[in-house]
Amino acid sequence: MINIKYMQPFTKISRRASENQDCWNLSCTTCGSMELMKRYSRLGHISHTYRFDRSAHNNSINSQNKMLRNLGEINLVELIKYSKFPDWLGHIGLLLNACQEAENELKIVSESFLSQILEICPNNSYAFEIAQEMKSSGEVLTPEKLGRFEGDLHDIANSYKDIN
Repeated sequence: MINIKYMQPFTKISRRASENQDCWNLSCTTCGSMELMKRYSRLGHISHTYRFDRSAHNNSINSQNKMLRNLGEINLVELIKYSKFPDWLGHIGLLLNACQEAENELKIVSESFLSQILEICPNNSYAFEIAQEMKSSGEVLTPEKLGRFEGDLHDIANSYKDIN
């Protein structure tokens, strides 16, 4: 039995969004991923304004920092176990898109995500190699770069589902 009371807030949102099949398409012109962005806004205690382009979310740097701190606290193994793949990867991408300006400066999510990828991926995997390169060069994670990890993360997500 899953006790969501103790689950990390982003994981709760991601799990619920997967269950509800909420849209996380970065370029959606139908709903603009508004349901998911509303939940994220409550998580960071911020509001957002949406315009229909790829850099669509206009949040203050202070609001972006709050969101990035929440996102940087993700336990990737917990997220893999309790949220549906590839939804959770899209959820990370959606928030990164909304906070890219602050992430470029602070690298909160980049550091956390890449470190966890290095812990959970086999040393001979493509994802491990890319994470190692990005981390050593100080490269910033973007929604587009998340796609580079998708294949290996799919396999890892399936292996965790098989265990539970």
